[in-house]
Amino acid sequence: MEKALGHVLVVEDEYLIAVDLAEALERHGATILGPFSSVAHATAAIDNASKLDGAVIDINLGGELSFPIAALLRQKRIPFIFTSGYDRVVIPPSLSQVPLVSKPADSREIAALLLSLLGKGHQELQ
Repeated sequence: MEKALGHVLVVEDEYLIAVDLAEALERHGATILGPFSSVAHATAAIDNASKLDGAVIDINLGGELSFPIAALLRQKRIPFIFTSGYDRVVIPPSLSQVPLVSKPADSREIAALLLSLLGKGHQELQ
């Protein structure tokens, strides 16, 4: 069976949230890269990934903003979603069109949004 979400990068610095999100996305058919908790590790993973279909990125990674990851994904034309407890005003204008899911995030909402971004339609999520 083909993976519904494909290969998804998860970037989140809070361990329990990262594990929960990764497991939830796996239940929706994703193959997870990560989770990664820093800009350096995430960008290295992007550069070394043989296949990457989408990403979910927390904006604040232990005080480090994840916008360099977003810029790299945009350059490679890989769709992604931000998650954050922050308001949209912290997102630079160049990334203002990126979907933002507020924390606490619902994994079904994230999976449905990823499916939509990846052009896989609104498949039934359980």
